[in-house]
Amino acid sequence: MPELEKECEVYKETREEMQKPIARFRALREELDIYRDLLEVERDDEADPPSEERMAELSRIIEEIEKADDETKEKVGDLNQRHHEKFNAVWGQLFVAGYGQSRFAQQCSNYADIYMTKASSLRYVTAGRCFKAIHEGLPHVALLDLAE
Repeated sequence: MPELEKECEVYKETREEMQKPIARFRALREELDIYRDLLEVERDDEADPPSEERMAELSRIIEEIEKADDETKEKVGDLNQRHHEKFNAVWGQLFVAGYGQSRFAQQCSNYADIYMTKASSLRYVTAGRCFKAIHEGLPHVALLDLAE
């Protein structure tokens, strides 16, 4: 995959400027969602309903959270679009589609034992070499790591 070489270069170049901020924006949106959920559960509690004053305060805070979430969504969307255009103006990253793997990446994972930018990358590998798959983390572990 000759395109992989450029993909790796752009990935390294954009890590600090784009990838880390995108990850932070996504983490912020997740935290806003969790906070909004807690407030909505309190607001909608039929067993122990909040006072009218508290209900108004909860509604105001929820509205502020929704506004902040919309602003964050717009910022991360713009940054994400610019990030993908760094890879390819039309298709973006070869291995990424939105939050997940592209169809191409899924096919590589399913059908290719190894992949590289050029076959000559194997010139220093002996014929008896055994390549092992990299352990992929589980989604809940990635979420816990992101929260730290």
